Amino acid sequence: MDKHAGLPSADFALPGSTWTDLLGPRRRREATERMARRCWLGEEDDKPWVSRRVDRDALEMAYTLLALISPTGPPDRDRDAIIVFGAMSAVLDSAGTKMSGFTHGDLLERNFRGSPVKEWARRAARGVDQWTADLMVAGLYQQIRQLSENRVERTLEESAERHRINRDNYREYLRWRDHEGWYFGGLLCCAIAAGIDVRNIPTHWIDETLEASILAFDIHGSLRHACEDELGHSLNYLHGNQHQQVTTALGAYTEILLRIQDTDELQAREKEYLIRFVTGIITAAYGTSRYNRTTAVHVARPEDVTVLWSQIDDDPLYRYTYTEATSAAASKD
Repeated sequence: MDKHAGLPSADFALPGSTWTDLLGPRRRREATERMARRCWLGEEDDKPWVSRRVDRDALEMAYTLLALISPTGPPDRDRDAIIVFGAMSAVLDSAGTKMSGFTHGDLLERNFRGSPVKEWARRAARGVDQWTADLMVAGLYQQIRQLSENRVERTLEESAERHRINRDNYREYLRWRDHEGWYFGGLLCCAIAAGIDVRNIPTHWIDETLEASILAFDIHGSLRHACEDELGHSLNYLHGNQHQQVTTALGAYTEILLRIQDTDELQAREKEYLIRFVTGIITAAYGTSRYNRTTAVHVARPEDVTVLWSQIDDDPLYRYTYTEATSAAASKD
């Protein structure tokens, strides 16, 4: 009996796809065209805030996040402007580290990608009320205040005190990370694109979603965070060795996702949106140039594994292994 009888044929007819080019010429061409049309938005600034490379990486990240978290939404939303606004938040994060004299100044009057920030904000808020539009802009200023906290023009004692507070109080650490602005700002902007009014979501579910996203982003970007030696990195404070820390964080954010799915306090679209927000962040940690140049997966090696999958043990194994198959193939060559 053919178990696939009646199902469409999955012949993977992708001309040109090879082990050296998984996309193949057609999909690669479409990817280039899509990025030019939907991602490289606005105009190159003569004096970018950090660099043109940071701008492009941020735009790609914002585009990917919006596509994964809010793939559809009301037709009156300006998705291009939301992408640029999200990219600007990412550029501010880089500027907090790399820009001399980092301050909000006249932020709304400054140019980004060829237009004043206030114009991008106006377009990004199309279709929503004034409360939501004001909250979106307020998030940028909050982000700048938070990023300014650990700057060299401040005292080292302030950073040391921040470390102490983070170490001693998990909830305070989450509050501090949330005040970076990136997490709630991202949740709000993607909600605008999806047509979700965050006021309809009980605050504690927003808080738990942000908690899950912070843990998830830190874990899946842990190598980069560690190399940057950041104060804002959950593995700096979790107890135990690396394996125990990661297992603890994975368990916590997975339980939050299951709680969201299981609750009666959220509508179906709200549940889907909050879960997509967390899983979209995880995917972006691997799938965008801003984050994926060296992930933990890039350096993961089977020989470093000390805790095996529960089904891989000394019991009889009723299949040939890769090593056995390659040895047999080599003997015939």
